Amino acid sequence: MDDSEPGPHTTEQRLNSWEEFQQYAGGFEDPTRKRWDEVWFRGQSDARWPLHTSLERRSTKTRAVADYLDLISEIKPAIETFTGGQFSMPDPRDLQQACRQYDLFEQRLRECATYMVHLRHGGFPSPLLDWTHSPYVAAYFAFHGARHDGDVAIYAYRERPANFKVGGSDDAQIVSVGPIIKTHKRHFRQQSRYTSCIRFENGQWFFSPHDAVFG
Repeated sequence: MDDSEPGPHTTEQRLNSWEEFQQYAGGFEDPTRKRWDEVWFRGQSDARWPLHTSLERRSTKTRAVADYLDLISEIKPAIETFTGGQFSMPDPRDLQQACRQYDLFEQRLRECATYMVHLRHGGFPSPLLDWTHSPYVAAYFAFHGARHDGDVAIYAYRERPANFKVGGSDDAQIVSVGPIIKTHKRHFRQQSRYTSCIRFENGQWFFSPHDAVFG
């Protein structure tokens, strides 16, 4: 799947053995590929499951980005007290204003990334969908939790297969985060990357399901 243009861009490849998977995954390896052109992977133990974040699994309610950032700003002193960490975020008033502006919002959201990733690894409901740079880490998560006779799913995501992204102001879009983030050790052990899906609607940003882009 990719996010080079608006609309669904998902291709399904059915594989019937571990050897077939190794051969197929090897086709993504390219030592000349730049970091911004990485292929990311995600494993899910049931192929029927949608690409839902933990925030979406907790609630199906459409959530304004401003409300979520306001909540995590409010609890930040407690998080820092109990973890001993320090997490930077823009001033809450600046964030609230940015959440109602179309231009430059992605950069403001990325300024919250370290804190949001830490919350994600701590089990706090998150709008971030976690990926990995390794197809084999993704395969581990796909097969480790499989408790059925059906298929598992391993997703491969490339953000800019044509070296650019195209989209309209009314389209849902993907914001990517990673890999260099100072956060939990699991982030580096799992070679983690993250995406969030957002949509500008009625004068402000909302979190949106990834399927709004991938189809």
